[in-house]
Amino acid sequence: MSKALCSPTASTSVIEIILGRGVAQHRFIQEEPTRWNTTLHMLKRLYEQKRSILLASAELNIPILSNCQWTLIENIIPILDVFDSVTNHISSDHVTATEVIPLINVIETELQKPAPAGSGLQGLKNDFYSFLKIRFKNYKNSDILTSATLLDPRFKQAHLKDKAKADAAKHRLLEEA
Repeated sequence: MSKALCSPTASTSVIEIILGRGVAQHRFIQEEPTRWNTTLHMLKRLYEQKRSILLASAELNIPILSNCQWTLIENIIPILDVFDSVTNHISSDHVTATEVIPLINVIETELQKPAPAGSGLQGLKNDFYSFLKIRFKNYKNSDILTSATLLDPRFKQAHLKDKAKADAAKHRLLEEA
């Protein structure tokens, strides 16, 4: 976002214009480098206030985002939303080992969906997917997590994509029983 829009004077002017037009007013959110999800929240708020920003930029003659940039924001929000949902769930007090593999699968499923044509996001989704595969490969190969997922009546084999690993986990559980 333009530094001009983040300045106190511009921000106050934008708020005055927003109030004068009867548009919903919310404070802008700035990105915090130590917390990845602030980028998502900043983009969501920016997109939410798109109409207000366009109105204010016309009256204040400040530079704003191009249509292509607005579209990029619109298309990246759902991708980052999945990461945010999973992060919030994993950070809760109620998460169990049985949910690790299914949550990784939720992210993988979202990343495997094709990006809108011409959005420029397919490369980003591919990069996220490659990183996810590397980062979480040990989790999906974990005997404990595989067994826990298999024993959870909500999931059973639904999230165990590798049939051989699922069968090996079943066999291991039957031997231990």
